[in-house]
Amino acid sequence: MSEKMGRYTPFAVWAYVIIATVIESFLSINYWHADPMLINSLIFALAWSQVASIATFFMHLKYEPASLRIFVIIPLTFIISLIVGLIISIGH
Repeated sequence: MSEKMGRYTPFAVWAYVIIATVIESFLSINYWHADPMLINSLIFALAWSQVASIATFFMHLKYEPASLRIFVIIPLTFIISLIVGLIISIGH
């Protein structure tokens, strides 16, 4: 564990991932009660927030210098734009 990371940070990230997974499960079970595009967007956003929280804390990207973060942000924006385009094309 990094010396910059707090004592309870791993447990907080773990708790967030568990809570977000429970919310995703609830949304997928009650899928037919709301707009499917809205539900898909919420599940997608929760999944990406889990990825971001795990990457920033357990891969220690939060504590890296800004110049190194650019190498993570550029491919991430490209991947997100491709996934958003894929989701939009499925709706047509």
